[in-house]
Amino acid sequence: ITIIILKKIFKFIDLRKSKQIIASQGIKNIKKFTDALKILLISLFYEYEISYVIKEVNSKKKLRKEFNISTQFESKNFYEYITRYDAETFLKISNLILNNLNRPKKRDKKVYIVDGTNIQLDINFLVKKLSKKYLEKMV
Repeated sequence: ITIIILKKIFKFIDLRKSKQIIASQGIKNIKKFTDALKILLISLFYEYEISYVIKEVNSKKKLRKEFNISTQFESKNFYEYITRYDAETFLKISNLILNNLNRPKKRDKKVYIVDGTNIQLDINFLVKKLSKKYLEKMV
């Protein structure tokens, strides 16, 4: 079920209208941005580290084809690319895509419930990572 939801989200991201919205916000390489956005969404959705998602997407052709990701990032390059844009840019693009793709019709109104809680994304990839075994020993 989770893959179906992600596919639907990525289908919205890959639409021509969405790409026009991204371009209107001053982003030049639209395909690279959409691929980075997809990797971010996969890591947030499945609660994996971004570096792990990048490694899996780069190593598995079927995964790249399934999610329509053509850009092969390295972890360092991905973090450098993402830090070019601030959180407001991502939020503005997301809101514009949702508002433009889901405009209610005059007679047929739809209700979408969106979880608007803040998601904290730690992009500091130089932090020492602690394994689960080490944390269990500490307790």
